[in-house]
Amino acid sequence: MTIESKRERHEPRTNPTSPEELSTDLVEILLEEIERCLLVVDARVDEPGCRVFDGDPIEDAELGSSVRMLRLSMAEIIDAHPGLQYEVERVGERLRASGATAASSEFMHHAHLLDLARLGIETFFLLFANAEAFEIAEQEGDDELEEVGRSRLETYEAMVGLRSMLRSRMS
Repeated sequence: MTIESKRERHEPRTNPTSPEELSTDLVEILLEEIERCLLVVDARVDEPGCRVFDGDPIEDAELGSSVRMLRLSMAEIIDAHPGLQYEVERVGERLRASGATAASSEFMHHAHLLDLARLGIETFFLLFANAEAFEIAEQEGDDELEEVGRSRLETYEAMVGLRSMLRSRMS
């Protein structure tokens, strides 16, 4: 691990203004969100090319229309980019081999990955309106955040910064 990547790991920038300013921790969060989007879309009952608004699994039927619309948009992005899983793996490999700056530049070459991450993060905030709601939900689940050395509050704050940065890309 280089000195730069150690510094990025211990001093995460929670309010980046552009993808080029992402720390290792923030790149990892983006990758986690993209992978979560892939899982959500894989669980849909509709098929690629035939996406419908009500394509979420039955157990997700109580979700609001905003969440279902974002999930439909996720599915459409994933359908439009069949090699997306390999692109995600390539970003992860660049992160491990060369650090956050290299991984961020990979994101810049695949803007649809950032679009997918933004949809995942917007969905996150619809499901967890505040840090307390997120903490309660996470306490009921497993403690995977503690495995990566990040508290729930740190994760929530990082998501706030990422959402702001990804939204500003669209303006």
